[in-house]
Amino acid sequence: MRANISESYREFPEITFTEFQTIPYLQDRKEIAKRNKILRTDAYNRTMDYIKGERWDKQETFFLSLRKSPNSKFNVIYWVKNIVDEVLRMPITQRELDFAKDFYEHQNKKWANGKFNPDRWQRVIDKNNWMIPIKVFWVEDWTVLKPGEPALRVEWEAELAAIFEPIFLRLFYQSVVATNARIIEEIIWEWRIVEFGYRASVNDDMHMNAMEALVVWGVNKTSSDVSACALDIFADWTTAHRFFTAYPSEDEAMQKAIEKNDKIALLVDSVEAYAWIDKIIALKKKYPGKIIAPRLDSWDLAEQAIYALQEMKKAWMTSPFTNKIVVADISTVDDIIEIETKIAEAWFNPKDYIIYGLWGLLIAREKTRDVVSAGYKLSNTQDWATMKFSNDAWKRSIPGRPNVEIRNGMRYIVQEDERRVWVRLLKPLYDNWEFFYDRPKVNDMLEARQRMIESRHWAEYESRFSDKTIEMIEKFKKKVWVV
Repeated sequence: MRANISESYREFPEITFTEFQTIPYLQDRKEIAKRNKILRTDAYNRTMDYIKGERWDKQETFFLSLRKSPNSKFNVIYWVKNIVDEVLRMPITQRELDFAKDFYEHQNKKWANGKFNPDRWQRVIDKNNWMIPIKVFWVEDWTVLKPGEPALRVEWEAELAAIFEPIFLRLFYQSVVATNARIIEEIIWEWRIVEFGYRASVNDDMHMNAMEALVVWGVNKTSSDVSACALDIFADWTTAHRFFTAYPSEDEAMQKAIEKNDKIALLVDSVEAYAWIDKIIALKKKYPGKIIAPRLDSWDLAEQAIYALQEMKKAWMTSPFTNKIVVADISTVDDIIEIETKIAEAWFNPKDYIIYGLWGLLIAREKTRDVVSAGYKLSNTQDWATMKFSNDAWKRSIPGRPNVEIRNGMRYIVQEDERRVWVRLLKPLYDNWEFFYDRPKVNDMLEARQRMIESRHWAEYESRFSDKTIEMIEKFKKKVWVV
């Protein structure tokens, strides 16, 4: 394997903006443009960088927090390390800057927003070893935080610490996926899920990122071959409606599926669910050496599952190893609670018999930034601490250089320069061109569970501001005449 194979596909190619403009193919243009790290921002941040004037190189601090959570209790933070690796690991090159300058000049000629501060980036190249001079502090992946607590802090050169705000904010997606997965795990307590959501994904990247956020919870089976390959997890399968309608009879289709597979889930709702459950149980009797599971895909899922379990019990099919039921098309977490409860009330242990085949609930449904209200806010300047003091209390940010400290059965939002008492959650991740982590690896997902379990326990603690943080908030309020 080539030593630089992991970098070659990420580096910006030898191309000028003039040459780029001659490319007619849209996909090629997209692939080239997104490799230019200077362009990985938005006009909002770029314009503020341009107009900052004499303050452009002053030190500032920003922090990112998820101000809401899917269950109003906690968020599982994931993806910070991946983002840092994506935008800070590769050096900024002169050809990227030259390309960017020509692009923004092109924008000016079109009477669009071409405001740009090339001097900043030239200084990064000439005087900072091509690496972006900022500091990043993070809570380690799969750490559980309460809403509003800082998950990421970025410091140093004014707007340069803010320029990648759109990229940093994208951790919301993987964090919502991981949080939702933890909520489900606390309901079923043992992972019994196969992920069937490839078709619900916007693109391959979205699906792979979602699966990466799910693996730590034990979701290691997916219908996506791309994700199975990239993450080294299990590809799993089922049968779809079209398979049964492609044969002269559904019975013939079922027979063919069983003959070709030692383990198979058979869909039951193509015609009539209960009649097909009976057919599948008859086939289980006929092929005792095969693992054959009914897949319940619509309508009264809990009732169908109970009926199937009762009929299998009558036929002495009680082994949990060979008599699973796949329950699919679950829309909400409440649906899972209902199914688990009803099956237990029917005197069957859902942990023994129920597998969930999920797609939208895991990777698509309610997985937007609004769900967690992700925000990236300025909290400190070289001369004073600052904050957003909104009429909506939950939107208020934190001044200074915040961290989260666990001590005496409480969670304190402290300032970095306060005396440390016990465990602080935000730790150095990147400083100028020094990285305090190993690049994300496949095994990272398998080693993170203990971190989640420990930090989940701490999430039961009450969260409050330290005395110094309260003092800074009061000082800010007086400064802007709130009181």
